[in-house]
Amino acid sequence: MKKPVLILGSKGIAKSAMEIFMSHDIMIYGFLDDDKTLHGTEVDEISILGSTDDDNFSQLSESLISKNG
Repeated sequence: MKKPVLILGSKGIAKSAMEIFMSHDIMIYGFLDDDKTLHGTEVDEISILGSTDDDNFSQLSESLISKNG
């Protein structure tokens, strides 16, 4: 299994990153974006989950890194 990712930001280069990950069958958990007006919306059916400084997502990121090393 390829390592899943969270993408920081949801515009510009983040969309390009999404396309690259998807073209390599890498699972994208979602986007983190500091623009609160985007939270709960989607980019190509992938959710914008919250902010980059949200403690819950920081813990999830750390957990993914330690499990997938």
